[in-house]
Amino acid sequence: EVIQDLDGIVLRDDPGVGALTFDVVVANILIGPLMKLAPVLSLACKIGGRLCLSGLRVENVEAIENEYSRYGIVFDQRATQIHQQWRPGAEGEGEWAQISGTKRKLSDAERKTLSAAFSDGAVGDRN
Repeated sequence: EVIQDLDGIVLRDDPGVGALTFDVVVANILIGPLMKLAPVLSLACKIGGRLCLSGLRVENVEAIENEYSRYGIVFDQRATQIHQQWRPGAEGEGEWAQISGTKRKLSDAERKTLSAAFSDGAVGDRN
């Protein structure tokens, strides 16, 4: 089982292992899961590491950037592509985006504000 706190991802099965963070974190999923996973994906990225998100509709990029910025991600790259012909019946037509950014260190005030988000459910304290 994996739990999450403001220091990163922690494996509950092995309390001797510290927080796991990574140089690069990549996710290619739709906006719903990306919004729900913002704490996990952002905090899995080490300070100075890169986070790349794709599978985004262009109209959702601003919401994603705002949510992930709460967790220290500063987006600095964006690529878009228009898909005009897609599989019949699929919802893939339109303009899609990929964004990437760098993880910055959270201030003490930011960490304190976010700590409440880690008090229950899928995200918990490291105890």
